[in-house]
Amino acid sequence: MSATQWLVVTWLESTILAAGLLVVTWWAVRRLSQPADRLHVIHWACVMALSAPVLIGLSPVVLWRLDWIRPANSIATVSAAQGPLVGNSTTFPTDAQPISNDGSLDSSSGGSDPAADQESAHGATVLIDATATKPIKRSLDSWTIAASAILGMQILIAAFFAVEGILAAMRLRRLCRSGLPGGSHLQQVWDDISQGRGKRVRLLVSTKLDTPLVFNWWRPTILIPQSVADGPLPSLRFCLAHEWSHIERGDLGWWHVIWFCQFGLWCQPAYWWLRGELRLCQDMLADDRATEAGRFAIEYSELLVDFARRRLTPPIAGAMGLLNQSSQLTRRVTMLLETRHPIRSRCSRQCFYTTAAVALFATTLIGGVRLEAIEAPAADNPTATVTKSEKPPESKPAVVASPEKAETLHYTGVILDKETGKGIEGATVVVRRSTLTSQVNTLIEESRHTTNAEGKYSFAIPPEQVAERFLYIELDVEHPDYSAKKGFGYALSMIRKNETLGERPFFEKVELNPSDPVTGTVLSPDGRPLAGVKVQGYSKASATDFRDYGSFTDTVTDAAGKFRLSLVKGGLGVFWVLPKEFASTSRAVNKERGDVGEIRLRDGVRVSGRVISAEGHPVAGVPVNIDYSDGGSETVNNLPVASSIRRSAITDVDGKFAFDPLPTGEYRVIPSDHRSDPLVRDRTRYTVPGVFLPMKVSLKEGVAAAPIEIQAAPHIVFHAQIFDSEGKRTRGHEMFLFGEMDGQYWFGQGRPDTEGTIALAVPHGLQKCRVQLMTNEHGALRFRRGPGKELENRQDDIDFGTLNDDVNGFEIIRYKAPLVLVSAVDETQQPIKGFRVAAAYPWGKQRYVLEGELSSDLSFEKQDDGRYRTSQMLPDEDVTFTVMAKGYETVKEVVKLAEGKQKELVVTLKKAAEPNPE
Repeated sequence: MSATQWLVVTWLESTILAAGLLVVTWWAVRRLSQPADRLHVIHWACVMALSAPVLIGLSPVVLWRLDWIRPANSIATVSAAQGPLVGNSTTFPTDAQPISNDGSLDSSSGGSDPAADQESAHGATVLIDATATKPIKRSLDSWTIAASAILGMQILIAAFFAVEGILAAMRLRRLCRSGLPGGSHLQQVWDDISQGRGKRVRLLVSTKLDTPLVFNWWRPTILIPQSVADGPLPSLRFCLAHEWSHIERGDLGWWHVIWFCQFGLWCQPAYWWLRGELRLCQDMLADDRATEAGRFAIEYSELLVDFARRRLTPPIAGAMGLLNQSSQLTRRVTMLLETRHPIRSRCSRQCFYTTAAVALFATTLIGGVRLEAIEAPAADNPTATVTKSEKPPESKPAVVASPEKAETLHYTGVILDKETGKGIEGATVVVRRSTLTSQVNTLIEESRHTTNAEGKYSFAIPPEQVAERFLYIELDVEHPDYSAKKGFGYALSMIRKNETLGERPFFEKVELNPSDPVTGTVLSPDGRPLAGVKVQGYSKASATDFRDYGSFTDTVTDAAGKFRLSLVKGGLGVFWVLPKEFASTSRAVNKERGDVGEIRLRDGVRVSGRVISAEGHPVAGVPVNIDYSDGGSETVNNLPVASSIRRSAITDVDGKFAFDPLPTGEYRVIPSDHRSDPLVRDRTRYTVPGVFLPMKVSLKEGVAAAPIEIQAAPHIVFHAQIFDSEGKRTRGHEMFLFGEMDGQYWFGQGRPDTEGTIALAVPHGLQKCRVQLMTNEHGALRFRRGPGKELENRQDDIDFGTLNDDVNGFEIIRYKAPLVLVSAVDETQQPIKGFRVAAAYPWGKQRYVLEGELSSDLSFEKQDDGRYRTSQMLPDEDVTFTVMAKGYETVKEVVKLAEGKQKELVVTLKKAAEPNPE
């Protein structure tokens, strides 16, 4: 192999090895939660990636030869000093380069004879002209060009980084010269923070900086802005503690090492990502040190935000600023305010040894890859004849399995009149796609469709949305002559899974109730028509039929203040008038319909207040909701629906909030992680630092409301972990906790992270605590109250009494529910329509009431083909199925299935001797 080819091949192999190591590191870092562990992994990876050429040279075994590059044969290196080749017949190996008419190597395919190339490739004999007297000489081939390009790029990049480092050093020297020694006050604070171990550190105060800097790992120097040195003592202590953490942990030395790595890893995108992540993790650990493990997280976060608002000092190579990039601000503040687990200052032993083992394994695995083929053996005598007696085997193209591409899904649905079963023309269907998990609720797309004369509409889900694992499909369906159906949906993955079991997607057939509209006019307190006021309604055909979820609909008033609201024909309803500048109001609607006349609004009562932490500090940026509870003029007509008279506000930097006007009555006020105001469509899930108890507020006509102060309460933490049946951590659904405190109910929602870990903050001393578990129809749950405790089957309410201490070790075990598809046939094996089914465990309580008041331990989903599919059935349990139909004898059958198994249960019913009332 020539020197140029060796240079190119070595550079390519080193680049591939480094890329492999860095990509593996990128994958691992994204799965580590502790910044100290991430730092350790990045240290290993960058140093080993920079040493890639040495690692390749020391690799003891070549594991794979990819055969992408074939080394030059010894014939290609014959020089004029060897004399002319006379009368010899030479057969070139299959990897030899073609020789041009002048005897030089021809690197261009255009200069070779295609027929000769084809023949040479099959081991044919090529005769060199015996009269050729010109010496073999080299032309500028592609290897030389590639090697020159690599060296040129490397020199230019190295020069750029070197100049950058020199300029940075000069700038830091100028800053030091212009800086003034810190006074006794500054030195006293520093000695207190470093506990006397920071004597070798030089402290300087500068008027040319906006944020603190630390540099020089051999003799650390800290530059403090004049505004910080003369500012409040807490800010100064935060800054000095942050910089001392960098010095104490040796971050400066590692930052220089990682900076030096750019000379060899500049072409690796993963390196730049890891470099940014390393810098962020160093700051996160320093932040934790500065806030005393989160004790002063809010105050410190405010300091970071204040720095971000200023003109930040541009990053200086080799120096570490307290906030070099405002883009890091969100993650740092989130880590301070949201992290519920202690941050370790050092890497764990498990991570240390695991990283070392993985790094050595990955280095051996990737370092054993070679791009070139095995080099052809050189001839002992340049005048000897080298022959190949056999034709080399034909190479077959490798079969590479291309990843399965997500397909575009096309669906067609129909909107039907529930009374006549006919299609509804002109209905508006909004199809909403979003990413929905216990952690996020992000809107992806909304599409609007209008049904044709048959009531049909169509929509498509593109491949990129199909590939979204947590895609949720949600519909809003409206028509002026029908009661609307809004906000109903299901996960696409579950829809497609149920399709294989015989259930059609919910949006393929949607029934609407005919409406009987309500009209009216909304006026201001002084009698002016109000335009653009939202009016929201809810109605049901029957208040006692719980299979009917009812209809929500809304509209806005026109320029004359008039509105038209479509409520279910013949049913009961309620509607709310929801202005922003005046008090909301409501009206009950009975079976009579028509114009309700003028609705004159009231000015209402305004409520304001502030939210503070348990330590008395303001809590900024959290929603505060106020919900109507009872009294006053509010009524919901005994319908199973919550009132829409509620407001929401976000606290400002001082923790203050103010609600829009409200009607008189009793209210419940509490900070929450979401906004419940019907006038605000906000999907954001906020972080609430602390636990708050609801406050009761009574608003009276003509009486100004006193300001409210809501303070965080002492709390404990309810820890839970979701496992699969094999004991591995897994994703899962939310956990709900209910309780009472001071006569008021309290509700909390524990959302699992990606590994199924739940940490729910609960008020200390919460009484009558009940936990409810949730899963989907294809899951089943058991639980343990603690490690080693008895495994219990899921219950409606898991009683925990009064919570005075942290709950640790609560385990939720999630199974893939076995499925039973139940069908009924008569003695001639003909399907029986209208049969019913129930199921019972030996220990069950028959908590479900199915159609016809049939009690059951399992709920069922009726399939489009008439079968019934079990939901959330527990594995390895005896389940007695009861199947009945009018005119037939009732049959019971016991089924026991293992996890994830499926069974078709076809039950034969005999004609009853006497008519069965069922």
